Amino acid sequence: MNHNKDYYVPSSLIETINEPCIIADLDHIIITWNHGAEKLFEYNTSEITGKHLSALLSPDSFNSLVDKANQVARMMTERFDCIIVTKSGRHLTINILLSNVIDHRGALAGNSLMFPEVKERYKIGAMPAESNELMRLTFDPATDFAIITFDASAKIMTWSKGAELIFGYSETEAIEHHTSLIFTSEDVANGIDELELQTAGVKGRAEDERWHVGKYGTRFFMSGVMVSIVDNGGAIIGYAKVTRDITKRKVLEEQKDEFIKIASHELKTPVTTVKAFIEILLERFEKSEDQLTAGMLQTIDTQVSRLVELIRTLLDTTTFTSGDMPMRMESTDISTIIREQIAAFEKISPNHRLVYNPQKLRPVILDKRLIEQVFVNLISNASNILLPAVMFS
Repeated sequence: MNHNKDYYVPSSLIETINEPCIIADLDHIIITWNHGAEKLFEYNTSEITGKHLSALLSPDSFNSLVDKANQVARMMTERFDCIIVTKSGRHLTINILLSNVIDHRGALAGNSLMFPEVKERYKIGAMPAESNELMRLTFDPATDFAIITFDASAKIMTWSKGAELIFGYSETEAIEHHTSLIFTSEDVANGIDELELQTAGVKGRAEDERWHVGKYGTRFFMSGVMVSIVDNGGAIIGYAKVTRDITKRKVLEEQKDEFIKIASHELKTPVTTVKAFIEILLERFEKSEDQLTAGMLQTIDTQVSRLVELIRTLLDTTTFTSGDMPMRMESTDISTIIREQIAAFEKISPNHRLVYNPQKLRPVILDKRLIEQVFVNLISNASNILLPAVMFS
């Protein structure tokens, strides 16, 4: 392969990779390589460009590479050990990562050889303009995500197809703009965009879920992460942001919270009315000395009181969304709670026999309402499998 074909790889592009890296065409002619390969093989670029790969490998290793290249055409990558030959005649056993090189039409154009065990992997040393095309070809298929890179001053360098589809700006419109382009005006006024950069700079990454804004003022609730990109000396030379639109999920959560709030308010009125009538009936049956009916009404009244308390909890939508419930801790006799729940359940489910073997238990500090619900769940679950007796000990 040569440069008069519609394909070439800028040498500055592979210089962003610290590991020794070689690009060869389908005839195994070396097109370009980076400084790491120059140091490993001891040739300078002018000496090796245009040479055959067999000059750098032992005969057996070259034959193995040819076989692996045929496999790579189907599998995309292959890793194997081989023997390389340096300019000074040294023979070194080393691991190779063999990958495809695809041209702009998507056709197989050659192979890349990387030697990942020589140095630490994939530490970016520069962000040349030539890398933009590689970034675009790599990330454009991920249209569900907006993938954006920035330079050290937070100006947009690359803008993926997903970013274009989500935010509405074309790549031309977005390039060179500050990261604040996609933040809401209130977040920009509060310095949220700069805070994200600072966090990524100090901690290496910044994660957030917040509203962003598109070209036409449309707002999107986005979940994403920004990471800093550093050179070999540890200096920040840019940032990369990967984010996705979760607006539908956010809207559903808000609708759920609103439904719970409305439903709780609507439930509160009839339940309060039911409780009032139960108290009236309870008073009448107590006066008539119908203790059985009075006892049943007392149980109903207790359960309705618990229902009222649950509705109050649901009214606090913030508490519900966070997954926290306010705890009302008090000294509680577990045995008393068990007996109360068994007595209540026997009245509404006479076909089940509940046996409790009481033991002397010390009072426990807990939320009585919540532990009552635990026992209600245990008893009701046990009764649902139609056991002839439910044992408690």
